[in-house]
Amino acid sequence: MRKKMALSVLAIALTMLLSFGVAVDQAKADSILFPWVVKSGAISTIVSVVNTAGMPLPLLNVPQLHLAYFYKDPNNNQTTTCQDYNFKVPTSEMDVVTFDASGNINGGLPMWGDPNNGVGSMALLAPGDRRAFLIVDNNTPALSFAGTNIDGTLYGEAMVLELSTGAAWGYEAYNAGGPFGNNNIAGSPVVVVPGQSNPLIPPYLAGQNGFVSFSNGFDLYGDVLGAFFAFGAPLPAGVLPAPILVQGELSPVTLAPRSEIQTRMFMTPVDMISAAIAALGLPVVPSQTQWANTGMRNGNINARIGVCAIPEVAGGVALAPPYIGTVGGVLTGNCLLPGIHTNDEAPISSTRLKNIVCTSADDISALLDDATVTAWDNSGSQAWTYMRTAMGNLLPATSFQYSPSMMVGKLEWVDGGTVIDGRTIAGTFNNFVQVRSNLQTFIGLFPFGDNNLIPSPW
Repeated sequence: MRKKMALSVLAIALTMLLSFGVAVDQAKADSILFPWVVKSGAISTIVSVVNTAGMPLPLLNVPQLHLAYFYKDPNNNQTTTCQDYNFKVPTSEMDVVTFDASGNINGGLPMWGDPNNGVGSMALLAPGDRRAFLIVDNNTPALSFAGTNIDGTLYGEAMVLELSTGAAWGYEAYNAGGPFGNNNIAGSPVVVVPGQSNPLIPPYLAGQNGFVSFSNGFDLYGDVLGAFFAFGAPLPAGVLPAPILVQGELSPVTLAPRSEIQTRMFMTPVDMISAAIAALGLPVVPSQTQWANTGMRNGNINARIGVCAIPEVAGGVALAPPYIGTVGGVLTGNCLLPGIHTNDEAPISSTRLKNIVCTSADDISALLDDATVTAWDNSGSQAWTYMRTAMGNLLPATSFQYSPSMMVGKLEWVDGGTVIDGRTIAGTFNNFVQVRSNLQTFIGLFPFGDNNLIPSPW
């Protein structure tokens, strides 16, 4: 009964979440997120942005796109925070611009004879090797004045290219379906209730640094792996409500033997707008919580990631009319046995949950217990697991914003050749798969998808 009730609460919460998103879409601005930007002298991240918003009269050299890099220090540590480097550049309606975010190709200027080549470098100019995420938005004065920069007017792609070998991998930028814009426009995320205020939503900055969210629940294609949280009833002043897991996500991945193919996980925590929604109308408390509810323009969002061998499964959910009966086998997001499975179906436990701040890329071994890595390597086996995320918990709490969600990608790579199951493979290759998962309980819909891979029997 408890599980069924939790899933019913989720349906209500999702309805509120999606209706909230529709309301704030009136803020009229679009944003896309490039979660994994790699910069070095040997590796370029080639970014392409398409803009379909324009102005009634063409204006040359008027800034219409806003770029914001959040980048790590040269050590690229997993738990260091990111700095912000942002600027505006011109564009025009139906324009495409491509540039090397690493600055290796054409100095970061627009590529391939782009007439906007005089705008200056669009690269991340911080020296040395860096990891970053990039937000591109058209929440700029020119397009806001024209009123054409509605949600869905930006599109992006990225290609990460090793210059010496030509090995490459890529991905589409994530365009969330949620709130964008700033608090000067009706329908923005700042909600004022007479006699009350929401302590989880401080006033958002306007214009160039306006609020933008890539939170879980706005990811139509499962771009974000994580959880949807609600919060408990209001507590006495100064006492913060505890987060309550309403529904979580787990997503399966396969893992090649480390002796033959290297696996690197790319991870970027995202904001937690469900915290702001769940706490609407709470009385003001003297201290602020550390939930990542103020949008994605932060370099200190902290989430954890690990693996799960056996997930928890809910037994059944009642179908909404016109369907009759129940459908079973829905993942709750909880993990009964943390770990991995080798290809002899034997689970190996692994309880590590690795803290990640801002963005990082690490060997799969960094997300596993040391003994698990040794046992897996000794088996010579491939493996598979569910990736799972959890709320960050780095201290001091005032230095971080906690979230249970992140964007995750799996890179399989070999540099200089290898032997795969007895067959010699020459050269260098990259294979990239984004780890995707959607919240699985929607009224009247069946829980299909690889994000709902159910152990049998359930």
